[in-house]
Parts: sequence; C-alpha cells; structure tokens
Amino acid sequence: MSRKLLKQAMDDAYAIRLAKTELRDAYNRGDVNGVLAVFADAYSDMSAGLASFYGPEAQAVLRYRMKQLFARYRALLWHRSTGSASVSHEATLRAIPCPTSGHNHLDSRSRPAGF
Repeated sequence: MSRKLLKQAMDDAYAIRLAKTELRDAYNRGDVNGVLAVFADAYSDMSAGLASFYGPEAQAVLRYRMKQLFARYRALLWHRSTGSASVSHEATLRAIPCPTSGHNHLDSRSRPAGF
C-alpha cells in the first residue's frame, strides 16, 4: 500500500472513531443536536418494523425520537471492541428512568454494531 493510500486510510479511521466518540458523548449528555450533528444530511431512517423516512424528514423523526428518549430516560451509550484491530464491536444503550418521568422500567439492549 502506498504512503498516500495508507495516510488516507488512517485519516478515514480517525474520522470514524471521532464520529463514534461524538455520538456517544452526545447521547450521554442527552444532547439531541449533538446526536443529529453526527448524521449526514442525506440520513435515512429504516428502523425495523417502522415506517422509513429519508432526508430532512428522517432528521425530524430522529429529533423527535431523541427528545422523547431523553425526556423519559437518562440514556447511556457505550461501545467496546470485542475483537482485535476493531474487527468486532458491541454497542449498548442503557436507558435509566428519570426520577420525574414516572417510568419505572429499565431497558438495556446490546447488539453487534458497525462501530
């Protein structure tokens, strides 16, 4: 691999790690705008079992869903490598009920993730 291609690959890997960090930090702060800032303008929402949304409509739906999540829960997102050299990762979202929300259940989900 040439030095130029290697540098580009390293720059891409850094940009991906930075975006993952920004997303995690925004989730953990309950920062809707921070979460949305990580997604491209052409973001598409094709959530399983739900209607699909594209572009500005997808961003509006994500904004709404994040506001609902952060209003009801203290959401914590983290990821960890489960393999070598970033081969396998797991993302966990833990939603801890807010004392004033009146919701009393804990929802924790772990799944293999692309980050």
